[in-house]
Amino acid sequence: MTGTVSSVSPIGKCEVELVNRSRVKIVPNKKKDFDFGVSIEFLPDPAIAISGGEIITNWGWAPKSLEIKSKEGAPLVFERGANPFRFTVPKRTDGFDPRAIIINACWDAELKAKLLNLDRDNLSFEIFSEVSDSEIVPLLFDFGRGMRAGGSPTLISNAINVNSQLYTPISVLEDRSKESFRRYPDGSIHVDKLGPYSFDAGQKETSVSDPLLNTSKMDVENWEGVYRSEDGLLHSSTIIDGIEHSGPSFHSCFFELLSLIGSSIEGNETKNQDKIVKIVENTIGLMDEEGHWQYQFPLEINGEVVEKGWTSALSQSLGAMAMIRAGEYLGDATLKKYAEKAMQFSAQDGPLVHIFNGWKIFRHHSGNNPSCVLSSHLYSLMAISDLTEVMGTKKWKKILDSAILDTEAILPLYDTGYSSHYDLSHILSDLPSKSATPQYHCTHAMQLSWLSNKISSVRISEIAKIWGSYIF
Repeated sequence: MTGTVSSVSPIGKCEVELVNRSRVKIVPNKKKDFDFGVSIEFLPDPAIAISGGEIITNWGWAPKSLEIKSKEGAPLVFERGANPFRFTVPKRTDGFDPRAIIINACWDAELKAKLLNLDRDNLSFEIFSEVSDSEIVPLLFDFGRGMRAGGSPTLISNAINVNSQLYTPISVLEDRSKESFRRYPDGSIHVDKLGPYSFDAGQKETSVSDPLLNTSKMDVENWEGVYRSEDGLLHSSTIIDGIEHSGPSFHSCFFELLSLIGSSIEGNETKNQDKIVKIVENTIGLMDEEGHWQYQFPLEINGEVVEKGWTSALSQSLGAMAMIRAGEYLGDATLKKYAEKAMQFSAQDGPLVHIFNGWKIFRHHSGNNPSCVLSSHLYSLMAISDLTEVMGTKKWKKILDSAILDTEAILPLYDTGYSSHYDLSHILSDLPSKSATPQYHCTHAMQLSWLSNKISSVRISEIAKIWGSYIF
């Protein structure tokens, strides 16, 4: 067992001493009412960077609080209660470097009295590392799609907890839900819970002058199947019966527009302004007189081919929210009329509304398939709430109130008791149930959290909390 304590510094009222390369001594202040602790930078055995291993210490008295993280600041998962205390350190990969580990341990003031009763004025312990015989690969949470340049994971682990079941290794989960995990050549496994998002349970910033959700973190151009066309817009392509079809991907365009606006607001900068203006102008130019953004390539889904010219509640609602926020950011009040036009088409009893038991559900796409994808319905409700904010008319308030009631009624249909359904194909299309991936469920939870802070609905707020508790 090897490793070196590189440095120590006090936390609270105490003095700390590095006795030797592995032993740390803490002398707490004699005043009784102050907690105390130590911050340690530990350099494990260098071989841990190659295969992973464990860091081990016998505290004597377990700390009241304990934080373990990489030197870059990403927290590591550990289990409490073990004595001697040990925690797993995965091998080095992109996004995680185990060659320096920060350990912050704190004890409460009551320990001082216990030390005095034992005629002791200090607490000391040793720290070691042990190299693993087998390779330990890291799970990097929320590192970002496509290993986003400059990204930083929010959590590092070698296991994953789903519905109170601990999986390590996670091969069972990978086989069951391949789209939830991304393996990379260096062995690392990336768990990006929300696809393009990272989860934020707060979602308190819901004004049209704020970034929308976490869209500022998106890198839409690197999504699979999306490419930059000569017109400057993001396009996508599909192959049906051996023939390739392509055209503007409106939902990708609007996600990119929301990302540019959000990052500009957060960074208080104007470098993206020309790009924002270009996307706004180009997409407005592609809207028809009735407010449609029509896809110019066919869509094949659930055995149905939807011919080109189809529309989507997802694109209409994202486009509306993007136009409203672009108008706020650019100071162009005329843009909200395009948002209203887009949602006027989406909200009427037309091709983007499915009526079930008297309730209106916004459809992911037009065509014969009901396509009641929950995230598209919730984005539509979010867009209507944005329009109610900027238009302030009785008309949109009435539409919003009605959409809230419909949403309150349909949400239980999507609840599995431990996650959410992606859509209602098991109810409306006589197909097997389609559970939401962890990413999509987190999207649902984040949308509901945003709505609970934007609109008045006790029921939606309650469901937002319940669905948030399902997240591993």
